Amino acid sequence: MKKVLSSDPVLMIFDPGKETTVTTDASSYGLGATICQKQADKRRSVIAYASRTLTPTESRYAQIEKEALVVAWACEKFRDYLTGMLFKIETDHKPLIPIFSKKNLDDLSPRLQRIKLRMMKFSYTIVHIPGKELFAADASSRNPQKVPYKRKELEAEIDAFIQVITSSLPASSRRLELQIRLRVAQLKDESCQKLTDYVLKGWPPKKEVDTLYAPYWQNRYGISVQDGLLMRGCRIIIPKSHQAEVLNQIHEGHLGITKCRARARCSVYWPGISKVIEEKIKSCTACIQESSNRHQPLIPTSFPERPWEVLGLDLFKYKNSWYLLISDYYSRYPEIARLDRLTSAEIINHCKSIFSRHGIPDVVRSDNGSQFDPVKTVEFKDFAKT
Repeated sequence: MKKVLSSDPVLMIFDPGKETTVTTDASSYGLGATICQKQADKRRSVIAYASRTLTPTESRYAQIEKEALVVAWACEKFRDYLTGMLFKIETDHKPLIPIFSKKNLDDLSPRLQRIKLRMMKFSYTIVHIPGKELFAADASSRNPQKVPYKRKELEAEIDAFIQVITSSLPASSRRLELQIRLRVAQLKDESCQKLTDYVLKGWPPKKEVDTLYAPYWQNRYGISVQDGLLMRGCRIIIPKSHQAEVLNQIHEGHLGITKCRARARCSVYWPGISKVIEEKIKSCTACIQESSNRHQPLIPTSFPERPWEVLGLDLFKYKNSWYLLISDYYSRYPEIARLDRLTSAEIINHCKSIFSRHGIPDVVRSDNGSQFDPVKTVEFKDFAKT
């Protein structure tokens, strides 16, 4: 069989000008792939075959993660052919299509994120092909080379670097204790165990999913098991027995609906968590009082002893014209003057006219508008001095 597969009529010389296709498949214990090119007679010829066994760690991946892994591994295996050119990837695992084409990294599990990042150096399109048509890749994955896979030195260095950074991050004993308790709680929770089973063995069609797990189905590609914890992306899926405790921790500090939701989006998840947070905050007495007292209280002013002792100045606009309003704090008597120009000089002229009729006040107050600022305008500074 090996002699037949490696004979001249089967393996062809690679031509950069021809349409190139990579076919991939993964079994429970191996990976298989081929690189093919379409010839002038429309026949597709194989350029090379590749296969390998899964490591003990990889064999515990969910099936979708194995299928994604073989795509990245095959492209890196054939990188000497594929670098710098547009090629097509064929897979019999339909859920991979949106993962490698439309899905954002934030919507994927950490492992799928890393695999997709490995593919960013290639230019490709990915399509679904029925498994019966991928017989070469399928056969390779079911009878892979027994040579153990040797990790590249760069991959090992990257993992070592990540491990050093992760281990050096500060972590509170309270958080670590909660993670341990959540791991145990997930093992005891029937819903979490069913989700874990879906992740490891594959999700059924949407119509066959129980209504209890329907909210998870839409985000099924982002659900994974990391270090024994069931995760949705980078968020821990909280079993029902611990949802009240986690909700109280999110609500600590009484930060309001928006900030509490943002805190949850970074760390934890269960269906309907956003609505639960909103209801929790709306029923919290401290949050209600805080939301009603956001503005600082007004500072009261002392009442003047006589008319025209303290005045208030302000500007307002009415029907495309600007006006100066001067109000006496004692009698509430107003004086209004229409402004031809919105300048300090114009305001000063009207103030002089009004003051000449009623007298010079002891104190004039304004809202620190630019026209009244003695620091910014020389005219008003000189007027205030006089």
